[in-house]
Amino acid sequence: ANASINAIKASKEAGIRYIRYERKGTSCNGAVWVKDFNEAANECQKYDNIFLAIGSKNLERFKPLWESGKRVTVRVLPSSHIVKKCEDLGLIPDRIIAMMGPFSIGLNYQLFKQATAQAIVTKDSGIPGGVPEKVKAAEMLGIPAIVVKRPSVNYPFVISNIDTLIDEVTIKWI
Repeated sequence: ANASINAIKASKEAGIRYIRYERKGTSCNGAVWVKDFNEAANECQKYDNIFLAIGSKNLERFKPLWESGKRVTVRVLPSSHIVKKCEDLGLIPDRIIAMMGPFSIGLNYQLFKQATAQAIVTKDSGIPGGVPEKVKAAEMLGIPAIVVKRPSVNYPFVISNIDTLIDEVTIKWI
């Protein structure tokens, strides 16, 4: 959100049009929707075994969970600096799954099951980000999927279709 707000301000100052390309959000039934990562971490207090499929950027907010003895498994990108970040935060290696998606419902199901997750957490990265597959896998296991909503930013112009984006940019260049 802060990066977007700064980019919008800079585009206004430079007299450049700001176009936001945003993946279409999801509206998965059965998910527990929360406004931010802090609310997600609070929601996780109800469970002893949590699977985080949120990437590495906001892991710090969940650190009190594993520090209090909760079993937290994280799925992050397979990059050495990200795995090191996880370890530096106090996650032990058998709680770190370093994989690159996309992930099918079946693979999510198996990973959540193997981790004996009682709840999963993801962010609303839209359909391309695999949110429906994560929520469906959690539903199949009978566990809640906690989904962090996108931050609310008042974008001057938003497009969620790549063809429309190409048309919009092409029209402005002709």
